[in-house]
Amino acid sequence: MLIAVGVIYNISRHENGIQVLNSLDTTNKLKEFQKHHQNSDISVLCMMTMALLSTPEQIKNDRRRMNNILDQLLEIIVNASKQSS
Repeated sequence: MLIAVGVIYNISRHENGIQVLNSLDTTNKLKEFQKHHQNSDISVLCMMTMALLSTPEQIKNDRRRMNNILDQLLEIIVNASKQSS
């Protein structure tokens, strides 16, 4: 599953990929997928992908979700920096 989500994430990093993924309602599918898979690596990739697929207006309108995503990403960065020290 991690590989599949990773592929979707990589596609979402490109403008054409964003258009195709949004036309397939990928954000809602990722949210549903995330509910059934509690793996932290998958969750992080899903969150990063949803952030890339979101428009600035969607981010402004859904601040709670974006703040949760940013909090979790920052926590991962802090934990990684502690481990490497």
